[in-house]
Amino acid sequence: MENTIGRPLALTLRGLALLTTLVLAGASAGCEVSDGTDVRSYTDSAGRSCTVDLFDISYTATCDADPTTVVTCTEGQEPAFVLDDDYDFETEIWTLRSCGACIDRAARTTYTDSPSCALVDCETDLDCLHDRYTCMGGICQDLGN
Repeated sequence: MENTIGRPLALTLRGLALLTTLVLAGASAGCEVSDGTDVRSYTDSAGRSCTVDLFDISYTATCDADPTTVVTCTEGQEPAFVLDDDYDFETEIWTLRSCGACIDRAARTTYTDSPSCALVDCETDLDCLHDRYTCMGGICQDLGN
């Protein structure tokens, strides 16, 4: 069987397979593969020292405090500390907070306890954990959203 340019079809398919392999190999060579974690440390205005994996969508933190001292969860919920983006409608400023929360894994829901929230402390922008936040007066804030 011949294709329209006079070469056997098998060579064309082989060439296409080679080209596909080269393109895929080139694409994967340009991408860095991550191990799936980005663990960062922070302190908050309540004096808690915490770590959080920014690749974990729940932003559940491990702190040097017991979350049951700040939140009471119902059966089936797990007490934890989480990072929370808080928006102030009056000032139109986002602030990064560390809060006690109840996580309902079955319902894929996190209930944040606002009274237990504390501001994430910072000295530099790197302390704010996210690129969108900047350190202003020792507080991680985002003025742009």
